[in-house]
Amino acid sequence: MSIDLKAALFAFLFLAFLFFLHRLYPPSKLPRIRFSNLSIFYGALPERRVRLYPIRRWLERAAFLLLLVSFTAPALLFKETKREEESLGAPTKGIQVAFLLDASGSMGGEVPTLTGGKASKLQLVKQLTYDLIEGSPELKLTGLQHDQIGLIAFARGVSVRAPMTMDREAVIDALKEVSLYSGVEEDGSSIGYAIYTTAEMITSSRHFAERLIQKGEKPPFTIEGAAIILMTDGFQNPNPLDQENIRSMDPLTAAKFCAKEGIKLFIMNVDPRSSSEEFLPFLHEMQKTALTTGGKFYSVSNTSALDDLYADLSEIEQTILPPSPKKKVVVAVKRVELLPWSLGAVLIFLVLSLLLKNWGLRSVP
Repeated sequence: MSIDLKAALFAFLFLAFLFFLHRLYPPSKLPRIRFSNLSIFYGALPERRVRLYPIRRWLERAAFLLLLVSFTAPALLFKETKREEESLGAPTKGIQVAFLLDASGSMGGEVPTLTGGKASKLQLVKQLTYDLIEGSPELKLTGLQHDQIGLIAFARGVSVRAPMTMDREAVIDALKEVSLYSGVEEDGSSIGYAIYTTAEMITSSRHFAERLIQKGEKPPFTIEGAAIILMTDGFQNPNPLDQENIRSMDPLTAAKFCAKEGIKLFIMNVDPRSSSEEFLPFLHEMQKTALTTGGKFYSVSNTSALDDLYADLSEIEQTILPPSPKKKVVVAVKRVELLPWSLGAVLIFLVLSLLLKNWGLRSVP
């Protein structure tokens, strides 16, 4: 219950003043009829209207008291406890992870999946990329929730499907659109050129942040590290039309550029045949390419390869993750005003009193 204390004090003083006036100037007495003998009235019951007559006076008094109470602005207070999450904003530091997907014609072949079924190698690569970005409870992957992510597809040429961004949904949408390159002129596996182009994309975004710093401005996202995740089913195999141009750049040369720029390269081969004796020389070349940058080479034949990759990413990650949103307790007070109700009661009491006075309980005089 809540009232205006100043108004309550004023109402009390006003009531005391009226009581003082009543004692100082008592109301005049009503006219009376005197009888010499009242014995004839003994035992007679008063009429019903006489018994109800005090009701009119009580209604008037109640209306007066409610009017005084209304003057104090009465209200009921109800406490409501709420728990609200306090948002601490987006991360300001982190790493860049660029996914480099092989979309050459050979990626259309089928391989066993991690769940025991079969799918094309491109479908497997897209699912692995999705799991690493969004997370997978089954694979115990939490996802890249606080890092910049990019997506590039390649065959003979290189296509940037999503530049470095914090918008994971945009990257996932771009991932769904990746399909196989078809035709002799588009096919090939220019792995070295693809690695170099991806590294250039990462360094370009760094240079943008550096220019902001030179202007005295603070970049919205500070890059603390970078990694390229290459997913392929084979080894360097440029299109015959590109034997003497930049598309034929060997992976080791591109890896040296990555190492110079502080970019780690993680290579995932999704073709189980890559570990056979026939392909050992090429396998060693890809392993050396990854190790040159401080990264690793993985052969995805079971879920442990994904676990190892994610563990390595966690080691290089320097993201200052925002702490879990805090739950703050908010106690809200709901105020229900009683003034309309009290004034309504005053009006009702006065109307009833007037009705009784003029129709039901008239007095003489």
